[in-house]
Amino acid sequence: MHADEKVELLNLWVNILREEEKIESLTDKLTDVDTGNPDAIVAQHSKEILLHLRSLPYEVQEIIIQHVINSTQGMARWTKRVPT
Repeated sequence: MHADEKVELLNLWVNILREEEKIESLTDKLTDVDTGNPDAIVAQHSKEILLHLRSLPYEVQEIIIQHVINSTQGMARWTKRVPT
């Protein structure tokens, strides 16, 4: 996967966590990804992960979501800097 595509998907994940996009906008793009890649496996199961996340108390969700957003944005910045 090219860096631009990775960054696009990472930014999409951030928008999903912010509830600005639907999860299907991500999962529909991941039907043909390499399932040997652990990140791809997690991304393919992101709908179930979000369901479990949303079952937690709101205060806990906020903390987890903010940390995941920060990490995801860091991955996007790193991906832009490192050639594929």
